[in-house]
Amino acid sequence: MIVKLSDKRILVCDCGGTMRIDSADLANVCGTGENAKISHALCRSELENFENALGEKGIVV
Repeated sequence: MIVKLSDKRILVCDCGGTMRIDSADLANVCGTGENAKISHALCRSELENFENALGEKGIVV
């Protein structure tokens, strides 16, 4: 996913569930109005999402 922060879009991954990331808390801390979508395998099964994001301006992974 993607969390929007200022002019940046941030991909967030919990690395196969090895890190507990609360999407509502993350959205609250970032000051966004919607929950963040947490990816689970950006380096594996969700690699296409990662590759697509690389072509965007203002992306943070």
